[in-house]
Amino acid sequence: MLVLQRRPGQSIRIGKNIQITILRNSNGNTHVGITAPTEIKILREELQPYNLEIDHEPNFTKNY
Repeated sequence: MLVLQRRPGQSIRIGKNIQITILRNSNGNTHVGITAPTEIKILREELQPYNLEIDHEPNFTKNY
């Protein structure tokens, strides 16, 4: 895992087509903007069904 520090307004590029921008920090929350082609599926981890596998993503399992 690559860990980076970014300030609001700064971006990270992944490949040629994906850009992640830190929009703002407020009340302990970080607001992130993601620009990517429409064929790239972007899901928040907590909304991803635990049995759904997405190409190039780790297979998350829920612990109860």
